[in-house]
Amino acid sequence: MSNTSSTVYDRQSIYPTIGKERHLGPSPAPIHDGTTDDYVSVRYDHSACGDPTPSESDPLIGTKKLSAIDRSRIFVRDHKTILSVIVVAFLIFNVFNHFTRCPLYPEVRDQIRKDWDKETLDHKFWKKLRDYDIEEHNKVIIEWQHDEKRHEEEVQRRRAREDKEHEERRKAWQEEIEDILTQQERMRQKWREEQQQQHRLEWEKEVARHRHAVEQRQRLEEEQRETQRRRWQRETEDHDRLEEERRKREDEERQKLNMFWSQAEAHQCTTYGTREYTARLMNLPVEWEHRVEACKATPIVIHGVSYLPTACEDRVSSSSHCS
Repeated sequence: MSNTSSTVYDRQSIYPTIGKERHLGPSPAPIHDGTTDDYVSVRYDHSACGDPTPSESDPLIGTKKLSAIDRSRIFVRDHKTILSVIVVAFLIFNVFNHFTRCPLYPEVRDQIRKDWDKETLDHKFWKKLRDYDIEEHNKVIIEWQHDEKRHEEEVQRRRAREDKEHEERRKAWQEEIEDILTQQERMRQKWREEQQQQHRLEWEKEVARHRHAVEQRQRLEEEQRETQRRRWQRETEDHDRLEEERRKREDEERQKLNMFWSQAEAHQCTTYGTREYTARLMNLPVEWEHRVEACKATPIVIHGVSYLPTACEDRVSSSSHCS
Protein backbone atom coordinates (compact mmCIF):
# COMPACT_ATOMS: atom_id res chain seq x y z
CA MET A 1 0.00 0.00 0.00
CA SER A 2 1.45 3.29 -1.04
CA ASN A 3 1.71 6.22 1.41
CA THR A 4 2.37 8.86 -1.22
CA SER A 5 -0.13 11.59 -1.83
CA SER A 6 -0.48 14.32 -4.36
CA THR A 7 -1.54 17.90 -3.82
CA VAL A 8 -3.57 19.81 -6.38
CA TYR A 9 -3.38 23.58 -6.23
CA ASP A 10 -6.18 25.81 -7.24
CA ARG A 11 -4.49 28.29 -9.56
CA GLN A 12 -7.51 30.53 -9.71
CA SER A 13 -7.58 30.88 -5.90
CA ILE A 14 -3.81 31.41 -5.65
CA TYR A 15 -3.66 34.03 -8.38
CA PRO A 16 -6.99 35.82 -8.22
CA THR A 17 -5.74 39.23 -9.36
CA ILE A 18 -2.91 38.56 -11.79
CA GLY A 19 -5.01 39.28 -14.86
CA LYS A 20 -6.44 42.44 -13.32
CA GLU A 21 -3.06 43.81 -12.39
CA ARG A 22 -1.44 43.38 -15.82
CA HIS A 23 -4.53 44.02 -17.98
CA LEU A 24 -2.96 42.04 -20.79
CA GLY A 25 -6.05 40.21 -21.87
CA PRO A 26 -6.83 36.66 -20.79
CA SER A 27 -5.63 35.39 -17.43
CA PRO A 28 -2.11 34.01 -17.51
CA ALA A 29 -1.41 30.37 -17.02
CA PRO A 30 0.65 29.98 -13.79
CA ILE A 31 2.84 26.93 -13.48
CA HIS A 32 3.87 25.42 -10.09
CA ASP A 33 7.42 24.06 -10.21
CA GLY A 34 7.14 21.97 -6.99
CA THR A 35 10.09 23.64 -5.20
CA THR A 36 8.40 26.37 -3.14
CA ASP A 37 4.97 27.39 -1.91
CA ASP A 38 5.62 31.11 -1.91
CA TYR A 39 6.67 31.74 -5.53
CA VAL A 40 5.24 30.28 -8.79
CA SER A 41 6.16 30.56 -12.42
CA VAL A 42 3.84 32.68 -14.53
CA ARG A 43 3.68 32.60 -18.26
CA TYR A 44 1.98 35.44 -20.13
CA ASP A 45 0.47 35.36 -23.52
CA HIS A 46 1.66 38.49 -25.33
CA SER A 47 -0.11 37.64 -28.53
CA ALA A 48 -3.28 39.20 -27.19
CA CYS A 49 -1.60 42.55 -26.90
CA GLY A 50 -0.41 42.50 -30.51
CA ASP A 51 3.26 41.78 -29.64
CA PRO A 52 4.16 38.21 -30.75
CA THR A 53 7.76 38.46 -29.41
CA PRO A 54 8.57 38.51 -25.66
CA SER A 55 10.22 41.55 -24.23
CA GLU A 56 13.73 41.50 -22.72
CA SER A 57 12.33 42.97 -19.49
CA ASP A 58 9.85 40.11 -19.03
CA PRO A 59 11.08 37.66 -16.32
CA LEU A 60 11.58 34.08 -17.27
CA ILE A 61 10.32 32.90 -13.79
CA GLY A 62 7.58 34.80 -12.07
CA THR A 63 8.29 36.27 -8.61
CA LYS A 64 4.79 36.88 -7.36
CA LYS A 65 4.75 36.22 -3.56
CA LEU A 66 1.77 34.44 -1.99
CA SER A 67 -0.37 36.25 0.55
CA ALA A 68 -0.66 35.20 4.22
CA ILE A 69 -4.20 33.80 3.73
CA ASP A 70 -3.06 31.60 0.84
CA ARG A 71 -0.10 30.29 2.84
CA SER A 72 -2.37 29.43 5.82
CA ARG A 73 -4.77 27.58 3.55
CA ILE A 74 -1.96 25.54 2.00
CA PHE A 75 -0.57 24.82 5.54
CA VAL A 76 -3.97 23.52 6.81
CA ARG A 77 -4.51 21.41 3.67
CA ASP A 78 -1.04 19.82 3.98
CA HIS A 79 -1.59 18.94 7.65
CA LYS A 80 -4.98 17.41 6.90
CA THR A 81 -3.37 15.25 4.22
CA ILE A 82 -0.59 14.12 6.59
CA LEU A 83 -3.13 13.31 9.35
CA SER A 84 -5.24 11.25 6.88
CA VAL A 85 -2.16 9.26 5.85
CA ILE A 86 -1.27 8.53 9.51
CA VAL A 87 -4.82 7.33 10.33
CA VAL A 88 -4.95 5.03 7.25
CA ALA A 89 -1.54 3.55 8.12
CA PHE A 90 -2.64 2.89 11.73
CA LEU A 91 -5.79 1.07 10.54
CA ILE A 92 -3.80 -1.07 8.11
CA PHE A 93 -1.30 -2.01 10.88
CA ASN A 94 -4.11 -3.05 13.29
CA VAL A 95 -5.79 -5.21 10.64
CA PHE A 96 -2.49 -6.95 9.79
CA ASN A 97 -1.71 -7.54 13.46
CA HIS A 98 -5.16 -8.98 14.08
CA PHE A 99 -4.84 -11.56 11.33
CA THR A 100 -1.29 -12.55 12.29
CA ARG A 101 -1.91 -12.82 16.11
CA CYS A 102 -5.36 -14.39 16.23
CA PRO A 103 -5.41 -17.43 18.64
CA LEU A 104 -7.91 -19.33 16.48
CA TYR A 105 -5.21 -20.30 13.97
CA PRO A 106 -3.30 -23.55 14.66
CA GLU A 107 0.06 -22.02 14.03
CA VAL A 108 -0.70 -19.34 16.55
CA ARG A 109 -1.85 -21.89 19.14
CA ASP A 110 1.31 -23.97 18.66
CA GLN A 111 3.45 -20.90 19.10
CA ILE A 112 1.51 -19.96 22.23
CA ARG A 113 1.96 -23.48 23.63
CA LYS A 114 5.69 -23.41 22.95
CA ASP A 115 5.95 -20.05 24.62
CA TRP A 116 4.01 -21.37 27.59
CA ASP A 117 6.24 -24.45 27.92
CA LYS A 118 9.31 -22.27 27.72
CA GLU A 119 7.94 -19.94 30.38
CA THR A 120 7.11 -23.01 32.58
CA LEU A 121 10.66 -24.32 32.27
CA ASP A 122 12.07 -20.90 32.95
CA HIS A 123 9.81 -20.60 35.97
CA LYS A 124 10.96 -23.98 37.34
CA PHE A 125 14.59 -23.03 36.71
CA TRP A 126 14.22 -19.70 38.45
CA LYS A 127 12.26 -21.40 41.29
CA LYS A 128 15.12 -23.87 41.83
CA LEU A 129 17.58 -21.04 41.64
CA ARG A 130 15.49 -19.07 44.13
CA ASP A 131 15.25 -22.08 46.48
CA TYR A 132 19.03 -22.50 46.25
CA ASP A 133 19.48 -18.78 47.01
CA ILE A 134 17.10 -19.09 49.96
CA GLU A 135 19.00 -22.09 51.28
CA GLU A 136 22.30 -20.29 50.88
CA HIS A 137 20.77 -17.22 52.50
CA ASN A 138 19.57 -19.31 55.46
CA LYS A 139 23.05 -20.80 55.81
CA VAL A 140 24.52 -17.32 55.76
CA ILE A 141 21.97 -16.20 58.36
CA ILE A 142 22.80 -19.16 60.64
CA GLU A 143 26.52 -18.52 60.24
CA TRP A 144 25.94 -14.85 60.85
CA GLN A 145 23.97 -15.66 64.00
CA HIS A 146 26.85 -17.84 65.23
CA ASP A 147 29.29 -15.06 64.43
CA GLU A 148 27.06 -12.57 66.15
CA LYS A 149 26.86 -14.78 69.25
CA ARG A 150 30.63 -15.23 69.30
CA HIS A 151 31.01 -11.51 68.73
CA GLU A 152 28.66 -10.74 71.63
CA GLU A 153 30.56 -13.14 73.91
CA GLU A 154 33.84 -11.56 72.83
CA VAL A 155 32.39 -8.09 73.37
CA GLN A 156 31.16 -9.08 76.85
CA ARG A 157 34.56 -10.54 77.76
CA ARG A 158 36.34 -7.48 76.38
CA ARG A 159 33.89 -5.19 78.17
CA ALA A 160 34.40 -7.05 81.46
CA ARG A 161 38.18 -6.82 80.97
CA GLU A 162 37.92 -3.13 80.12
CA ASP A 163 35.67 -2.53 83.13
CA LYS A 164 38.19 -4.25 85.37
CA GLU A 165 41.05 -2.24 83.88
CA HIS A 166 38.98 0.92 84.16
CA GLU A 167 38.22 0.18 87.79
CA GLU A 168 41.91 -0.43 88.48
CA ARG A 169 42.84 2.80 86.70
CA ARG A 170 40.10 4.62 88.59
CA LYS A 171 41.48 3.39 91.92
CA ALA A 172 45.00 4.32 90.87
CA TRP A 173 43.77 7.75 89.78
CA GLN A 174 41.87 8.14 93.03
CA GLU A 175 45.01 7.34 95.02
CA GLU A 176 47.04 9.75 92.90
CA ILE A 177 44.38 12.42 93.34
CA GLU A 178 44.34 11.89 97.12
CA ASP A 179 48.15 12.10 97.19
CA ILE A 180 48.06 15.26 95.09
CA LEU A 181 45.37 16.78 97.30
CA THR A 182 47.39 15.91 100.39
CA GLN A 183 50.51 17.47 98.92
CA GLN A 184 48.50 20.52 97.86
CA GLU A 185 47.06 20.84 101.36
CA ARG A 186 50.55 20.62 102.88
CA MET A 187 51.80 23.18 100.38
CA ARG A 188 48.85 25.45 101.15
CA GLN A 189 49.49 25.11 104.86
CA LYS A 190 53.16 25.86 104.37
CA TRP A 191 52.27 28.78 102.12
CA ARG A 192 49.84 30.12 104.73
CA GLU A 193 52.53 29.85 107.41
CA GLU A 194 55.02 31.58 105.14
CA GLN A 195 52.44 34.23 104.34
CA GLN A 196 51.73 34.75 108.03
CA GLN A 197 55.44 34.95 108.76
CA GLN A 198 55.92 37.35 105.90
CA HIS A 199 52.94 39.42 107.03
CA ARG A 200 54.34 39.44 110.56
CA LEU A 201 57.74 40.58 109.29
CA GLU A 202 56.13 43.17 107.08
CA TRP A 203 53.97 44.32 109.97
CA GLU A 204 57.04 44.61 112.22
CA LYS A 205 58.85 46.50 109.47
CA GLU A 206 55.85 48.70 109.02
CA VAL A 207 55.66 49.33 112.77
CA ALA A 208 59.36 50.15 112.82
CA ARG A 209 58.97 52.44 109.83
CA HIS A 210 55.97 54.05 111.45
CA ARG A 211 57.82 54.50 114.73
CA HIS A 212 60.81 55.92 112.89
CA ALA A 213 58.53 58.17 110.86
CA VAL A 214 56.78 59.33 114.03
CA GLU A 215 60.10 60.01 115.72
CA GLN A 216 61.37 61.76 112.62
CA ARG A 217 58.19 63.78 112.38
CA GLN A 218 58.38 64.66 116.10
CA ARG A 219 62.03 65.64 115.72
CA LEU A 220 61.21 67.73 112.68
CA GLU A 221 58.30 69.31 114.52
CA GLU A 222 60.55 70.00 117.48
CA GLU A 223 63.16 71.49 115.19
CA GLN A 224 60.51 73.50 113.45
CA ARG A 225 59.17 74.71 116.80
CA GLU A 226 62.69 75.57 117.94
CA THR A 227 63.37 77.33 114.65
CA GLN A 228 60.07 79.13 114.94
CA ARG A 229 60.82 80.06 118.53
CA ARG A 230 64.26 81.37 117.59
CA ARG A 231 62.77 83.21 114.66
CA TRP A 232 60.12 84.72 116.89
CA GLN A 233 62.83 85.61 119.39
CA ARG A 234 64.94 87.23 116.65
CA GLU A 235 61.89 88.99 115.35
CA THR A 236 61.10 90.15 118.87
CA GLU A 237 64.67 91.29 119.40
CA ASP A 238 64.73 92.95 115.99
CA HIS A 239 61.41 94.56 116.75
CA ASP A 240 62.67 95.78 120.12
CA ARG A 241 65.92 96.96 118.55
CA LEU A 242 64.11 98.71 115.75
CA GLU A 243 61.70 100.17 118.23
CA GLU A 244 64.64 101.37 120.36
CA GLU A 245 66.38 102.78 117.32
CA ARG A 246 63.18 104.42 116.20
CA ARG A 247 62.74 105.87 119.66
CA LYS A 248 66.35 107.07 119.66
CA ARG A 249 65.94 108.58 116.22
CA GLU A 250 62.84 110.32 117.37
CA ASP A 251 64.70 111.61 120.45
CA GLU A 252 67.59 112.70 118.24
CA GLU A 253 65.21 114.41 115.88
CA ARG A 254 63.54 116.14 118.75
CA GLN A 255 66.95 117.09 120.16
CA LYS A 256 68.10 118.22 116.73
CA LEU A 257 65.11 120.46 116.49
CA ASN A 258 66.18 122.10 119.78
CA MET A 259 69.86 122.47 118.69
CA PHE A 260 71.08 125.66 116.97
CA TRP A 261 74.38 127.33 116.14
CA SER A 262 75.67 130.36 118.05
CA GLN A 263 76.92 133.45 116.28
CA ALA A 264 79.76 132.49 113.94
CA GLU A 265 83.09 134.18 114.68
CA ALA A 266 85.25 135.16 111.73
CA HIS A 267 89.01 134.59 111.70
CA GLN A 268 91.78 135.41 109.29
CA CYS A 269 91.80 134.13 105.74
CA THR A 270 93.60 130.88 105.21
CA THR A 271 93.78 131.18 101.40
CA TYR A 272 92.63 133.61 98.76
CA GLY A 273 88.85 134.00 99.08
CA THR A 274 88.62 131.55 101.99
CA ARG A 275 88.00 132.53 105.59
CA GLU A 276 87.70 130.38 108.70
CA TYR A 277 84.60 130.64 110.93
CA THR A 278 83.90 128.99 114.29
CA ALA A 279 80.62 128.57 116.18
CA ARG A 280 79.12 126.61 119.07
CA LEU A 281 76.22 124.10 118.74
CA MET A 282 73.80 125.03 121.49
CA ASN A 283 71.29 122.76 123.42
CA LEU A 284 73.37 119.62 122.68
CA PRO A 285 72.64 116.96 125.35
CA VAL A 286 75.60 116.02 127.45
CA GLU A 287 74.64 112.33 127.70
CA TRP A 288 74.19 111.97 123.96
CA GLU A 289 76.82 109.73 122.43
CA HIS A 290 76.66 111.14 118.91
CA ARG A 291 77.60 114.64 119.70
CA VAL A 292 80.32 114.92 117.01
CA GLU A 293 78.10 113.30 114.37
CA ALA A 294 75.30 115.73 115.22
CA CYS A 295 77.77 118.58 114.87
CA LYS A 296 78.89 117.43 111.44
CA ALA A 297 75.31 116.84 110.28
CA THR A 298 73.90 120.20 111.37
CA PRO A 299 74.32 122.88 108.66
CA ILE A 300 75.19 126.53 109.49
CA VAL A 301 74.20 129.61 107.46
CA ILE A 302 76.91 132.20 106.84
CA HIS A 303 76.10 135.28 104.75
CA GLY A 304 72.95 133.59 103.48
CA VAL A 305 74.75 130.41 102.37
CA SER A 306 74.34 127.01 104.14
CA TYR A 307 77.54 125.15 104.95
CA LEU A 308 78.38 121.90 106.76
CA PRO A 309 81.15 122.00 109.33
CA THR A 310 84.49 120.66 108.13
CA ALA A 311 85.75 119.88 111.69
CA CYS A 312 83.99 119.34 115.03
CA GLU A 313 85.50 119.25 118.53
CA ASP A 314 83.68 117.90 121.59
CA ARG A 315 84.71 119.86 124.63
CA VAL A 316 82.30 117.96 126.90
CA SER A 317 80.14 120.97 127.59
CA SER A 318 76.75 122.09 126.72
CA SER A 319 77.89 123.00 123.23
CA SER A 320 80.17 121.79 120.47
CA HIS A 321 82.73 123.86 118.68
CA CYS A 322 82.93 123.59 114.92
CA SER A 323 84.86 125.36 112.27
